[in-house]
Amino acid sequence: NNFGVPYDYSSVMHYDGFGFAIDESKETITALDSNAQFSMGQRDRAAFSDIVMVNAFYDCAQKCPSPSVKCQNGGIINSKTCNTCICPYMV
Repeated sequence: NNFGVPYDYSSVMHYDGFGFAIDESKETITALDSNAQFSMGQRDRAAFSDIVMVNAFYDCAQKCPSPSVKCQNGGIINSKTCNTCICPYMV
């Protein structure tokens, strides 16, 4: 279940282009969108889509039935505070 979240090449759950390669000079997976090839396999931080899916899986929104803020630009309520938003990363 992707909880309505679009596919994200930069998800921490995505292997890089050489994942499981026997010959590490040959890619085992190639992004359909060539611009996304180098974001695959990043491990710097969870992608915003990862955060959205984890929040949906654990139904974090129910912890804030009456949030005091309205998130914009696709952000989600921070279920730890119920008065701040978690916003998409800008790259």
